[in-house]
Formats: sequence, structure tokens, C-alpha cells
Amino acid sequence: MAVPVEVINVRRAHDDDALLYGLEHDGVTRRLALLRGSGISVAAVLDDDRYPRAILLGLHGTKKLQEARSLLRFGDRDQASTAILRPSTIAKLRLPRSQDGPHWKNSAEFILNRPAGRVHVVASPPVFVVAKQSLEEMFCNPSLSVKLNSALNACFRNVCDFIKCTKTSVDCVDEAQQVRAFCFAEG
Repeated sequence: MAVPVEVINVRRAHDDDALLYGLEHDGVTRRLALLRGSGISVAAVLDDDRYPRAILLGLHGTKKLQEARSLLRFGDRDQASTAILRPSTIAKLRLPRSQDGPHWKNSAEFILNRPAGRVHVVASPPVFVVAKQSLEEMFCNPSLSVKLNSALNACFRNVCDFIKCTKTSVDCVDEAQQVRAFCFAEG
């Protein structure tokens, strides 16, 4: 029987679309940031030193493009991170008392709740990413170690462009295709 993921604490970030969890799985403590924006969902698992173990990036589907997910794995494969990032685990996480609407449980709005057909896995050496409070902060202001990793930097930069586009425009197909090319190796 699988060891369950236990919620130690949960709180809202200053961003309405971000939740921060303290989780424990099999004696290992991890932080989980769930972030949601228009057309994009992110789950970032960080260790106690705020080094990312994994970032699961979900891009919503459109009429022209299918839904896509990319798992950015940093360093060794980690059992705690793998357990935390399962859609069934994310869907069962409890909400903070101040949460008004359960959009984290609604798979139509938070695609990481439901099983994916295919997840593109990108392995990267360990890098330092400062835990951020919003999607834009995480992807538009990455750490120096992300900037020095050319492939990861290209992915973060294109996600940043996509997030900025979704705030100003309804049609961000070109930006979504760039994210797919640099983060999902599609196109």
C-alpha cells in the first residue's frame, strides 16, 4: 500500500491563484506551490532549501492545440515529489479556510487534477529557483542558475511571454506554440 501524502500546512499566497502547501511523504518534507493562470497550471515541488525537485507545467488545450504537460525534473528522481505530483494527490489536497471557491478541485480550471495522456519529461541538473508567490514572478524573474541553463531559461522566458499575453489578449496561440516548442519539445 502506498504511503499517503500528509498536509502539514496550507496557506494562500498574496496571489489569489496561488496556494502554498507544506507536505510530508514517507518522512520527507516538501513544499508545494500550486499556481494557476489563464491557460496554464503549475505545480512546483521544492525541498527545505527551496531547491526545486520538480515543476509540473500544464498548458490548457485550445481549438487548435491539444492540452499538454511537461515535467521539469531537477536532479535525481525523487519518490516524494513523484507522489506529490500525482493528479489524484493534487485533487485531494485540502483547501485553506480562506479559500472562497474550490477552483483547485475543478479540473476544468486546474488541469493538473486529472490524468494526462502524455507527460513530456525534461531532466535537468539541480538548479536553484527561489520560491515565488505567483506564476509571473516564478517564470519572469528566475534565479541566476536558471538563466545560466540555456534550455531551461528558454522555457521560462517563453512561459513568461505566454503569461503576459494571456493578461492582455484572448488569442495567444503563437505564444502557446513557443511554450510547446521550448518546454514540451513539440513543433
